[in-house]
Order: sequence, then C-alpha cells, then structure tokens
Amino acid sequence: MPGQGCKDEAAGFQGMARRILIVSHHFYPEAQVGAKRMSELARHLCDDGDEVVVITARAPAAACDQSLQLRLPGLRQIRIPLPPKLLPFLLPRLRRLRGENGRANATAAPAVPGSAKSGRESLLAKAKRFYFSLEWLIDDKKLWSFLVTLRLYGFLFAKPFDAVISSGPPMSAHLAVLLGRPILRGRWVLDLRDPWCDQSERSHVESRFSRWCNRRLEARVIAAADAVTVTTPSYRDLLRQRYPRQSSKIWLILNGYDRPPTHGPASTGRLQLLYAGTLYYNRDPFPLLRAVRELVDDPEVDRSKVAVRLVGDCDRWNDISLTDWIEANRLQDCVHVEPWAAPDTVAQLMAEANVLIAFAQGQPLQIPAKMFDYLAARREILLIAEPDSDAAWLARQSDSARIVAPGDEAAMGAALRALYRDYVTAPRRPQRLAAPLDAFSRRAQNAHFLDLLREGAVIEQEVES
Repeated sequence: MPGQGCKDEAAGFQGMARRILIVSHHFYPEAQVGAKRMSELARHLCDDGDEVVVITARAPAAACDQSLQLRLPGLRQIRIPLPPKLLPFLLPRLRRLRGENGRANATAAPAVPGSAKSGRESLLAKAKRFYFSLEWLIDDKKLWSFLVTLRLYGFLFAKPFDAVISSGPPMSAHLAVLLGRPILRGRWVLDLRDPWCDQSERSHVESRFSRWCNRRLEARVIAAADAVTVTTPSYRDLLRQRYPRQSSKIWLILNGYDRPPTHGPASTGRLQLLYAGTLYYNRDPFPLLRAVRELVDDPEVDRSKVAVRLVGDCDRWNDISLTDWIEANRLQDCVHVEPWAAPDTVAQLMAEANVLIAFAQGQPLQIPAKMFDYLAARREILLIAEPDSDAAWLARQSDSARIVAPGDEAAMGAALRALYRDYVTAPRRPQRLAAPLDAFSRRAQNAHFLDLLREGAVIEQEVES
C-alpha cells in the first residue's frame, strides 16, 4: 500500500517540535494537479523537521504516478478508500424498469426537460436536478468525509496535533475536520484551493436549497477555523467582504512554481506556441485556432515558421473534435494535438517554445496552476482571459504577457500578428525577462503556511494585488 513504509519511519519522531495533520482528498502519488499543493507542503514540513500525518483518498492506480510517491522521514500516509455510490447501483435497475415500461409505450412522445411554450423545467427535470443537487451538496465525496471523521476520532488518545490543515476541493475534507474538531485541539488552517460557493461551473447540479446549504456550511467552517487560506487575491477580497468578522484571518497563499526559473532567452526565427494542460469548462480554443488559420493563410506569412502544439487532454472541447477541425481547415502542418507527456518532457517543450498559451476564460477568481510553471519558464504568455481576472493579474507580474479578452477575435488576430513580427519577421534582441519571481516559488508560499501554523502568527507580507 502506498506510504506504508513511511508509517514505520514516523514512529521514531515523537520528539519533534510540531506534529501536523493534513486532510486532503488529493495527494501524491495521485497525478491530479489538486494533489500538488498539499503534497509539496508536506515535503516542506518534513524537510523542516516536522512529523506529518496525511489522511487522503485511495486513488485508483490509473490516476497515480508512482514516481511522485513521497517517502520522507516523518511522513505517515493514511489512505481512506472511496465508498461506492448509490446511483451507479440503482441506474441499471431503473433502466431495466423503464425498458419494460417503454415497450408498452413505444409510440408515446419522448420526454422533454421542459415545456417548449413556457420554457419552464418539467417536474421530472426539477426532480432530477434536485436529486443531483443533494448528491453534489458540498461535493460528491461526503461519504468519504464521514469515514475520515471516524478515523479522526481514532486519534482521541494519541499524541495531539499542533496544527491541522484541511484542503479542498473536494470541500468534504473541511466537513471531516469540522466534525472531528472536538478531539483535534490544534490550530486549524482551512485551505480553499478553489471557490466553494462562487463557481458557475456547478450551476447545473445546484438548487436553491443546495446553494443555501453550501453558503451556510462555508460560513460555518470559516468561523470555526483559526486561519483561512485562498489561492487568489480576488477570492481573498470577496471572502473578507462577505465575512467581515473573519476578515483578519483570511490570507492569500498562492500556488507556486516548483522547478527553478529558466535563464536562457527565447529563440527567434520561428513562432512556436505551446499549450500544456486540459481543455475544459470555458477554455474554448477555437478563437485562437481561427486566428492561427487567418495568420498562416496570409501570403506574407511563412506558415512553415508557425507551430502550435496542444499537449495533454486537448483532443476535444465541448464534444467538438479539435483533430477533425484542424484537418477540415488544413492546419495539420501548423497545429498539432499531442497526448499527455511526462513533467520533464513538458518542461523541455516549454523551454523550446517562445510563447506559452494559457486559457482561463470565465474563471475570474481562479488562477490555473500551470500559470506558475509558465512564469518560471521565462517565456512570453498569451493569456485568453478577462483583463480584470486573477489569471491576468498574475500574468502581469512577469511583464511578459499579452492578454486577450475572450471573444475578441480581432484582438486575437492582432496579438498573433505582433508575435509573428517579434519572433520571425523582425525579431527582437533576445533578452531575459527581468521581473523578479522569487515570491511566486512554491518554497516562498510554503513558508507562509509555516507562519500560519504558529499560534497567533500572521503572514508578514502578502503578495500585493
């Protein structure tokens, strides 16, 4: 079992100054980006001489990268298996029942979610949405969080923890700590990697009742925690305004880059754009692709000197095949969709590119974790996001970003032409980007976490927004 070897090693660390508990559904060797923040913090704490106990989920093997497995002196991992869900058990039976009824009603008109005349939801659609709103109340990991709570009560007679950190999403990790709070006497740091009640992507699984419950639970855990950390300045400001009595304990701790910053200048002679990541939610790549098509179709542009690489889960967006679109628009020589690559390979691809593409449309309170790797790569960033978003705020810190508002295809075309000029037709003298980046390293951000773990401590200096 992953982490089993760490348990024996942890037994000899009874004399450490601090004993820290981390509750996070995602943790190494799970390869999801959500695992990185707490996993790297655990590494930092162990390097600092602390004993760290992590309660996390037992991720399926397909979701893990064993090269990420942490085997550190002082680290103990407790993996709680995910309980089965009720809906997958019921659906086949309901479908069989509907199939029997369907044979008797083969000529009946198909059910529709709402009335075409009124535009209102049908009763069945409302019932379905209400059911899913309950299943996704907080999130869909509530049963797992109750198992975590039972495990927390197993620490009743153990040596107490000096501090407890819960990290979400999934936000059920915070529910587990809230329920286990009577026996967890240490300082509680509540870490919100993403907004709890302010994500438009979840509207299809919400009801008025679930929104009310989520807001009440958010308020309850923020009031109960000793410190609250968020990853973007706008979300910090929003929570401080929403909960003025708790504002003094709500702090900004960014994600950060892990690899040392690149020092070499970007190459010229070709325009090489790279996106590494996943296309989901509002991350629409087609305005960019249409602008690329317009650029390379210009007779004055040498299309052999333009290359766009999309690396990762990028083959489809909203059920639209990028590969089919690229072939239909005869861009196979310029635009390439490639599968996931190892972190070392992605780092090499970023070093070879001279422009890094970032999609952050419709997420004003969030900063894609990849943005920090982009900053450290010391390459120009083409960011597709609202100019007043937190992603745009971070991009401006490097003094090397071109920010294009979503839907502004004229601006997108102008940005690509300017990039072609700067890197191909009239290359600028290669220069190293001068903006200081030390404050955006993972180590600097983890140092802020260490400050908050001390009773009564505050972060001396936040990154200003």
